[in-house]
Amino acid sequence: MQIRSGDVVWTGILAAIGISLINDTGREIFKKITILHPYILGFIKFMVLASMGEMLALRLKNGKWFRVSGFLAKALIWGVIGLAITFMFKFYNISVIVLQTQKFLPGLDFPFTRAFFTSVFMNLTFGFVFMTAHRISDVTIEYKIEHSHFAPFAEMMEVVDWPHFIIFICKTISFFWIPAHTVVFMLPEEFRILAAAFLSIILGLFLSLGKSEKTI
Repeated sequence: MQIRSGDVVWTGILAAIGISLINDTGREIFKKITILHPYILGFIKFMVLASMGEMLALRLKNGKWFRVSGFLAKALIWGVIGLAITFMFKFYNISVIVLQTQKFLPGLDFPFTRAFFTSVFMNLTFGFVFMTAHRISDVTIEYKIEHSHFAPFAEMMEVVDWPHFIIFICKTISFFWIPAHTVVFMLPEEFRILAAAFLSIILGLFLSLGKSEKTI
C-alpha cells in the first residue's frame, strides 16, 4: 500500500498525542484534568481518537484517505459515546468490587479476577448496546446526507445487515475486547485512562470495518 501524505499526518497526530502522554509533565497534566473533568476528557478523547480509527478503516479499505461522510456529526456521536464509556468504566469496576466484597463473586484478593469480571460484564451488556446504537446512528447520518431527509426508523433498521453485524460484535467482544479490557482493568487507574484512549482508535477501526449494509 503506497504511503501518502495523509499517512504522515495521521501518524504524526498519533505520535504527538503519545509523546505528550509519555512526557512526565504532559502525563501529570492529563491525570489532573482526568480527575477534575473526567467527562470532558472522555468526550474529547473519543471524539478525536475513535474518529481517527474510523478514518484509518477507510484508508485500509480503499487504499487512500477519504473524508468521512458526515464527519462532524459522527465525531460528536463518538464524543457522546466517550461520556458513556467514562461513566461505565467506573460503574462496572465499582460494581464488581462490591459484589466480590459481599461474596457474590469470587476472587476479591486477585486483581486478575476483578479485572476479568469487570471486562466480561461490561462488554456483554453495555458493549452490545453502545455498538448497536453507534451503528444505527451511523446509518441515520449517512442516509440523511445522501437523501436530504431522515427515513422512518423501521426503514433505517432494515438497512443494516444485522446477522453479519451481530456475528461481528460477538467475535470482537469474545476475542479482543474482553481480553483487552481485562488487561486495562489490571492497570493502575491513571494508566487505564491512557490505555482506553488508544483502544478507542481500535474501536473506531473495528466498527467501521464491521459495516455491512443492504440497499433501501
